[in-house]
Amino acid sequence: MCGRYVVTTTFEAVEKKFNVKSTFSEFPPNYNLAPSNFGPVITSDDPTKLQLFRFGYTPLWNEKKLLINARGENLLTKRMWKQLYTTKRCLVIADAFMEGPEMEKLSKPYLVYMRDREPFTMAALYSMWVDTKTGEEIGTFAIVTTEANKLMKEIGHHRSPVILGKDIREDWVNMKTKLSDLTPWIRPYESLKMNAYPITPKIRSPKEVPASYLDPIGDQVFKEFKLKITPTLELQGMGQTSSSKRRMIADNPELSAKEEERKRKLDEMQKEILRQTDYPGE
Repeated sequence: MCGRYVVTTTFEAVEKKFNVKSTFSEFPPNYNLAPSNFGPVITSDDPTKLQLFRFGYTPLWNEKKLLINARGENLLTKRMWKQLYTTKRCLVIADAFMEGPEMEKLSKPYLVYMRDREPFTMAALYSMWVDTKTGEEIGTFAIVTTEANKLMKEIGHHRSPVILGKDIREDWVNMKTKLSDLTPWIRPYESLKMNAYPITPKIRSPKEVPASYLDPIGDQVFKEFKLKITPTLELQGMGQTSSSKRRMIADNPELSAKEEERKRKLDEMQKEILRQTDYPGE
């Protein structure tokens, strides 16, 4: 399931990235967006607008109930979800989400994010609900989930939100798109593009929290490498050949040790990259 997520990108930046126009004037960062909180969405009713809807779908038959997730495998079999899947789809904007092991849940939370650190979209279904006390019409949504990808399995969780890349976003909020074209995208997202690290269990509280609660308290699930290119001066053609350079390294124990260390680190990096890119079944 997906019950907490993070929105920190300014709505102006979201407008630019997703080519939409906001219907609200401000939206402060929310480092712990929980059910009943409002979050930015793009709906099939008007995919040119960025709107604020409440997290947690409220069915017409029970106004006190909040359904935060819709299992992807049930979208065509359960009448409630099938109707929304056919007519009311939306994209939920997020910068990250929180998840923990299946047993410990948010007692042992991880922050899950995209490796490019860009905001992303989660598939969701929405409905307009009228508060019988105030008469106010409120948009509510449930995030679509699917089976876990490799990253979520490493965390120890069995589900994952359906994350939609730029190739399918517009189709998800286009009512002319056939369901048969959407259903194949209700699947685990590529682990290679994601990562996670443990954060403080103080995040369990559904109240607003400071940004410091998202600081890592342990290692990333998958190691990330930042390749730094350092220019070097090669003297070939200026009095030194490759063979003479090798002789110079061999004759200098300090240079030889540094060269061996460099080779060792490169070899470890290559092995780690190969390990991370081995995703059987995805």
